[in-house]
Amino acid sequence: MLKTLIFANNSLIIQIIEDSEATLLFNSAEYLFLFICIIIALLIMMLIPAILCFSMIDNFFNINKFKKEIDTRICTSDIIHYSEYTKCTCDKYLKSCSNFVKNFTGLAAWNIFSLAYIITGFDNFKTGLIEYFRFPFNVFNSLNSDAILNSIKSFSSNWLSMFTIIVLTLIFTLLGKYIGNTMGKERMKLRGLI
Repeated sequence: MLKTLIFANNSLIIQIIEDSEATLLFNSAEYLFLFICIIIALLIMMLIPAILCFSMIDNFFNINKFKKEIDTRICTSDIIHYSEYTKCTCDKYLKSCSNFVKNFTGLAAWNIFSLAYIITGFDNFKTGLIEYFRFPFNVFNSLNSDAILNSIKSFSSNWLSMFTIIVLTLIFTLLGKYIGNTMGKERMKLRGLI
């Protein structure tokens, strides 16, 4: 009987140790997942304006390149207006116009809504501007394995504002794509290419 009791007691101790290791492993995986999600969210927040700006500049140069090609090769030559070359060049021009306006409206929306957040969310403009750009770094500094959830909770109003800015930027980016496509088609109609 004593051997059975000792064996049962040892089994119980082993089971408790295994459960705590499993819980620790699960918590570690949960914290790692949250950490990765937070890092990705912060990178997206910081990179959206830069990506929109560089894409807008690239598409501006593409518009000029295809406009020059249309002016010098298509509109002044005897190429049949609906040849494959003309269609391909016009499609590239339309895509560049659409992407330029898309990126421009997205960047404008990002700046306008960020400015509105800075003005309305803080006591004065200078403090708001500093805190706006300091937010990702404050989150990075507050992250540790014990307080990931506390980091999310302590910056909850900032997270909500930044998420709202991102969603509004995406909506205006999609609207800009539609407007840019329409503007490009109107320019092509004026040249008699559509």
